[in-house]
Amino acid sequence: MEKEIKESKALAQPIEETAIIQNPAEEVTQAQKCAKALQGIVAQKPKKVIIGGEQYLEFEDWQTLGRFFHYTCKTDEAVPTEIEGIKGAKAKSHIYCNGEEIGGAEAYCMRDEDNWKSKPWFQLASMAQTRAGAKGFRNLLAWVVVLAGYKTTPAEEMTYDTIPPSNSAYKTLLGDFQKAKAKLGAGDYYRILGEFGYEKSNEITNVSEGRKILNEMRICWEQRNGKK
Repeated sequence: MEKEIKESKALAQPIEETAIIQNPAEEVTQAQKCAKALQGIVAQKPKKVIIGGEQYLEFEDWQTLGRFFHYTCKTDEAVPTEIEGIKGAKAKSHIYCNGEEIGGAEAYCMRDEDNWKSKPWFQLASMAQTRAGAKGFRNLLAWVVVLAGYKTTPAEEMTYDTIPPSNSAYKTLLGDFQKAKAKLGAGDYYRILGEFGYEKSNEITNVSEGRKILNEMRICWEQRNGKK
């Protein structure tokens, strides 16, 4: 384990936006060693998150992988939020490498989720922070998780309101995203998807998350067109 952490040290340094990796093969080799080490740790967990035959990583698993790269996470205090009349908690995470901020993410925990309708505020706040931290790591390390053979959506986002691709709600959601893309334009559309840690709309597997993203797209469109 210590050996893998040391060998991953070269990957821990933030890469300049315009920099090109000089030795991609070596980069992948080091990442594969980190992925293998992660597999060994996750395999020992007594309770794994398995959904639809696929395994998902929990926040502490993402933290472990982040440690191989010298990544640490700080989460801001959760704040109350309301989206389309639904109340909940919103939190933002910051990912650091050797003291320098290199990433982060926002996440929510809302009252329209079955598991959180009647839970006290502090539990919603805590889950929003957990989701934000996991998503922050995911935005940077999803490529390594793929090498390890796991799904890249954090488990905390898969434990509520999850919908199978055959569900009519899923098809409706995808249709709404196509409408948003046509209305907003590809540039802002993919930018907002990226801010939530997605490249394509069909990667989104729960209604609440999808609706929050669509709401952000609506706000962007209204601001761009001078509407309130």
